Amino acid sequence: MHGSYRLMFLFVGFLVLSSACGGGGGGGGGGPTAPSVANIAGLWNGTATIGDASGCGCVSTTYNNLARGSQLAYTDQITQNGSSITGRTTHNDTGLWCDYTGTVSSSSWSRNATQCNVTYIAGFRCSNGNWRDLSLVALTDQGTVSGNVMTGDTAETWNCFNSSTGAGVGVLTLRTSLRQTR
Repeated sequence: MHGSYRLMFLFVGFLVLSSACGGGGGGGGGGPTAPSVANIAGLWNGTATIGDASGCGCVSTTYNNLARGSQLAYTDQITQNGSSITGRTTHNDTGLWCDYTGTVSSSSWSRNATQCNVTYIAGFRCSNGNWRDLSLVALTDQGTVSGNVMTGDTAETWNCFNSSTGAGVGVLTLRTSLRQTR
């Protein structure tokens, strides 16, 4: 496999890892005015469907041509304390992972990545021959939970640089949709 395509698939795997989220479960309330909180603690298995990329010129074009519509499997281990959640999402094929913190309500969840084992991609080769380096800026997930099914969306933001000069060339935004069960 050509080196740039290996990087692309690592990039895609990372994006999927980042995309996986917690969700699902029943809830329990604390009183008459307190909202219930879904219990989503445990191990979840999910599929992320790669959506659109925008920005950063040739990177989003290459990404959309090679990855859009692909599905990748992941696991999501969630720990919960009331409405607060923490956990780790791991891509099944590559072992790429991200840790996160977030919140859950009776029917929705949201979270932000706090640490990932890949935050910089050097030497991404675009289909037009240009080379780019990418640095992760933010990764957020949000969605809904119903019983033992969670669905949602991920948004990732990456700064994009010319690999030769180090000059900034834009911001890459990636979208992924999620579905997981417990």
